[in-house]
Amino acid sequence: MQIRTKIISSLEKVFLDSSIDQFKPLTFIRMMKNQRLSVQLAHTVDGDDAPLRIVPQLKINGALADYARARTVELVPVAYPIDPAIPDDNYLSKKPGLYPDWLQPLHYGAGISVMRGQLRAVWVEFMPDGNLPAGTYETEIAFVGGMGETITSDKIIIEILDACLPEQEMLLTQWFHCDCLANYYNCEPWSERHWRIVENFARTARENGINLLLTPIFTPPLDTAIGGERTTNQLIDVTVTDGEYTFGFDKLDRWIEMCDRVGIKYFEISHLFPQ
Repeated sequence: MQIRTKIISSLEKVFLDSSIDQFKPLTFIRMMKNQRLSVQLAHTVDGDDAPLRIVPQLKINGALADYARARTVELVPVAYPIDPAIPDDNYLSKKPGLYPDWLQPLHYGAGISVMRGQLRAVWVEFMPDGNLPAGTYETEIAFVGGMGETITSDKIIIEILDACLPEQEMLLTQWFHCDCLANYYNCEPWSERHWRIVENFARTARENGINLLLTPIFTPPLDTAIGGERTTNQLIDVTVTDGEYTFGFDKLDRWIEMCDRVGIKYFEISHLFPQ
């Protein structure tokens, strides 16, 4: 029985039927003081007589360990990855199957399921956020057993440059649908629970580079079937009294305060009309 591991680039996609030998080991990488750096630890079990599943714990050692976060790269089913008629070979795979996509926080004491005959990965992020001086740091990513014994050990040299990334100038948005959050979590739009959920997602978006947020002044009419209706989630309250319109901006004020709190600086105003 042998657990095999290898630190590889975060740009690689680790499919179940991939071979660990096809990936180039990553042994050295540079980052800036305030940069977020990601790597992957690919892992598998070799040997026909090996147990089907082994659950070691992940351990990160070195000065960067205090600034590390690890998550498992989970698989999602993809039933229709591409139209077979499209003459494009720039795909990792055109076949339906399980695709590595979802990053799941570690549970159960950071136990990792290492499966016989399958290749999977752990996603490791380093976020020193300017708290470490420039220099070279050796970092170990290891699997350890129940008694603390080291099962596998991979090392990478991370050089922190004496420079910081400037503030992002590009406006970056991915459409942010508050009605979908209300529907998925089964809560009343703009209830206190809904506000908490929206803020959590907005904060995560900002951490991943989003600085421009779709702001539902009115309920976005996009992708609404003829005769259909989207869950009302607009930030401006509108009333009509004796033919006169009155507008309330309390929710919009709260939205702007929330965006200030999580670091969103720019606002994309929702459409007034559908496609």
